Amino acid sequence: ERPGNRYAREGRGTCAELALRDAARAWACTQGPRASKSKQLGSSQLSLPENSVLIYAPAAFGLTVCMTATRLLRSCVETLVGIVLLPALLLIMFPFHLVVSPLIALGLCSSDAAVGVPPALLAWRRLPYLIPMVLFVDLPIAILFFPTHLIEGLFLRNPLILAVYNLCRRASQLPYHVPTLPDTESGLHARERSRANTNDGARYRGHDSIWAALEGDGDKVRPGDVRLISLNWLMALAERGDVLPRRQDLPEEAFLSSAQLRRIEQGARRGFDLAGFAEALQRFGKEPSPSSFLGFIASFFGRKRNPDRLLPVISVSYCWLEAAHPDREGRQLQLLSRKLRGLYGGRGLLGACREYGFSDMGVFLDWSSGYQKDPALWRGWMADQALYAKSDGALSEQQAADRRAYEASRTAEQKAAFDRMLSNTMDLWYAHSAITVVLLTQLPDELPAGFDPSRTYDSRGWTTFERCSAELAKLSSLQSARWSLVIDVSDEGGGAERRLPTTPQRMAKLLAGCRFTNGADSSLVLQLYAKTAAAVLGTVSVPGHSPVLSHVHSALTFPVHITHSSHSPS
Repeated sequence: ERPGNRYAREGRGTCAELALRDAARAWACTQGPRASKSKQLGSSQLSLPENSVLIYAPAAFGLTVCMTATRLLRSCVETLVGIVLLPALLLIMFPFHLVVSPLIALGLCSSDAAVGVPPALLAWRRLPYLIPMVLFVDLPIAILFFPTHLIEGLFLRNPLILAVYNLCRRASQLPYHVPTLPDTESGLHARERSRANTNDGARYRGHDSIWAALEGDGDKVRPGDVRLISLNWLMALAERGDVLPRRQDLPEEAFLSSAQLRRIEQGARRGFDLAGFAEALQRFGKEPSPSSFLGFIASFFGRKRNPDRLLPVISVSYCWLEAAHPDREGRQLQLLSRKLRGLYGGRGLLGACREYGFSDMGVFLDWSSGYQKDPALWRGWMADQALYAKSDGALSEQQAADRRAYEASRTAEQKAAFDRMLSNTMDLWYAHSAITVVLLTQLPDELPAGFDPSRTYDSRGWTTFERCSAELAKLSSLQSARWSLVIDVSDEGGGAERRLPTTPQRMAKLLAGCRFTNGADSSLVLQLYAKTAAAVLGTVSVPGHSPVLSHVHSALTFPVHITHSSHSPS
């Protein structure tokens, strides 16, 4: 641990006082009977030679004195800057900048033939008048900040000096034994659980998890398990009136590779980095120094690419109109395209993304992003799940042949990739804080024959999971991007009703009343949501999405449910 970090954390006295205490403690360790020190240290508790205190304590004392002197020098410089030089510099700099600088600029930017410029002002272009600006403004600033940064870089942040200091300091200190009381152990376990939740929560905030879902993580996910569709290509397909094929039948130009998506992300426009500015301000407030002050100024004037930290990815949540095909006639695709084009004053979602700098967006649709069976081999009797699950002997010869052909339309490798997508990445596409989610809550005006109109968006199991996942960690408003991270196509403004996060317990009750085409999906969906909610909500003390509660009497928005959001369902 760096000494400065401990000083700032303990908050007892100045850095110099704490450093002197360390030096006194190190020197005290060299006094007294040797046997007493050997008994206190214990060879099993501190893996150092028995006489290590006698060896390292003088070195620790000398190094601590050097570090203390360096910090005292830095404190004196900062005090001198803050009390004496800074007001003097301000008194010198402001008159020159407010009075002399405009005249110099006017002279430098004027010519002898300039109309309306007094000839006397042209004298400001002469070199002798520029010398005071350099002497009284530029050089004092350089002299003030350069030595401070030099001392800080060479001594206060030098890894070698800090490593030697920590080694000598550990060798000169007596071990501190933490009592193994039940409450202490409970606190340790709580911290370990908190650390684990933090790591899990980073999965839904960092971009690396999405790239791993596309490129493989070397363990549970393989490259190509999931592929994303180009939004440009998808909108053009809808404009032609065509039907979206399954993944195996799509042309290669329909997909966006992870390399293409990375280039699109790198093309985002620059903007004010509010998060970086807040971090620099917090650092300057905790450890005021010239370097932290310059970092604060740089964060205020600097501009960062992709300031909202978004991914060029859109996930679409929609209903399957048939068990074998989600949109056999292409009507849902037409509805989706029409709604997205009409958003944001006619600019459309794609237009808003281009204004941000994203030339295209990768679209996640389970029908075209994961391997699917051939809908042409589907037969009506297969809708009966109990009948479909029977053995070949219990079926007619034709039914058994039809089922074998339908199952064989997706190879064993493709089925394994589809299962990995469901188990290991399905939660990411809707719950990730940097991904835009489009909720296709409306159904087309024309529905397939035999469609049950009661099977709406809110009555489906997978769509309930997708919507509730999207409500966990999305920001309600963005800084530079001009679109919403959750878009309900039924909202003409391109927004969506924001509700309090749904707990796993509440999700279990919701899924019990929802319908699944495959009944076995219910337990999988509940496990996915429990894992996602625990990871996301377990790392948030105050929900960051600032939800707007449109329906305060909805069972999903009761604040009491929030308190149990990080627990698994009972």
